[in-house]
Amino acid sequence: MITSIIQHVLYGIVTGSILLLGTVGFTMVERLDGFVNIAHGQLIAIGAYIMWFCYSILGLNFIISAIFSIVAASMAALLTQQIFVKPILKFSTVTVIITSCGVGIFLNGLIEYFGGPDVHALDLPIYPIIRMV
Repeated sequence: MITSIIQHVLYGIVTGSILLLGTVGFTMVERLDGFVNIAHGQLIAIGAYIMWFCYSILGLNFIISAIFSIVAASMAALLTQQIFVKPILKFSTVTVIITSCGVGIFLNGLIEYFGGPDVHALDLPIYPIIRMV
């Protein structure tokens, strides 16, 4: 019983840490560019789908898949910044936010086209976090 509670608490900490990383990204973009990039969530999803594809479909090592997904998602973010955001930063904040929403919808469509509408998960082996003797 107590082992299960500890495992759930640790799982919550790990999940919260992942969400915290996304929030830090939102904050960094807002501080640097002066607007909230709505498409940031889709860029995180692109990294997750690339990780799933490399690990589950291609069968690559977990670490190699993670590194590749980080690099690929970073390149997608840089490409999005250079093509869509940077040219319109001189306009009003509302224009930039509307463009960001459009980019988010576009990226969401790309994710659904390539990843499909189904939910995917990494097939990681489950190990008990804490073993009570």
